[in-house]
Amino acid sequence: ANLSEQKEMLQKKLSASVLEREHLQEELAKLKNSMLIGSSN
Repeated sequence: ANLSEQKEMLQKKLSASVLEREHLQEELAKLKNSMLIGSSN
């Protein structure tokens, strides 16, 4: 693959991993909330 194709592929991977990270942070926040609720009962 030429350099511009390689660069494009890397940018796609990067934006995908940003979305993934946001999703994981949401999941982590939900989990923390559940733990807080669980420990208060």
